[in-house]
Amino acid sequence: MVEAVAEPNDPTAVALLHQGSRVGYLPTYLSRSLFGAINAANAAGYHVLLRAKRTRRLEARNTIEVQIEPAGRSAPTGSDLALEARAALAADLYYWLHLTPQERGTQYFELAWTKTVYQDFYQDRRKALLGNNDSLILPCTFFTGSRPTNPYGHRPAPHTTPKHPDIGTFADVHADGQHIGELRISMMRRSDEGVLKILSGCHHGMARLERWPGNIELRVCIADSDGHLPKSSEPFLWQAERREADKLR
Repeated sequence: MVEAVAEPNDPTAVALLHQGSRVGYLPTYLSRSLFGAINAANAAGYHVLLRAKRTRRLEARNTIEVQIEPAGRSAPTGSDLALEARAALAADLYYWLHLTPQERGTQYFELAWTKTVYQDFYQDRRKALLGNNDSLILPCTFFTGSRPTNPYGHRPAPHTTPKHPDIGTFADVHADGQHIGELRISMMRRSDEGVLKILSGCHHGMARLERWPGNIELRVCIADSDGHLPKSSEPFLWQAERREADKLR
């Protein structure tokens, strides 16, 4: 367990402390947005603790590799060791902090997010909503009826235009007056349960936009019929464990 601490003299640096000693830094793409969220958590009386482990260096987008050396110095030449950390997005931490004490409880949690499909076709609208943020959570609504306009336009290969879905097999995601994504039913996707839930009458929820180097990803949390947003119950897996689970699946 390590503590994430915003460095006082660098507005984008987040150090990791283990037993009071600095053992690394979060990468800039994550720390620049988490910096303010960590300060907000500290101001509310919380310490931000992350699970971490020493591991072999991995080259994967979802791996949060931490600098092992102090700021301004590089890792030893030829080193294949890294510190892998599990961290929340700034938007998730801000969302949790703004809940009432009764809703928040005593331990941090994330909502049950479902990844949407055909991400490439909604990037311009997501970019406008996200602005200068690296991640953002906002209310959304789901529509399952006919579409008044074609959301795809024309894209050359490999981004070929998707086949228009049949009524009852999809749900469109709208936020702040914009059509920003969709869910579809497929035996190969985890979004099936979400689409069926929306078709049963659950038309409200939350949308989370997350900036990556090449795209802005959308995930949604679908509220129950009573308006309750479910918490995530999916077990956390480290990168190597996730690869093994994918192979088995």
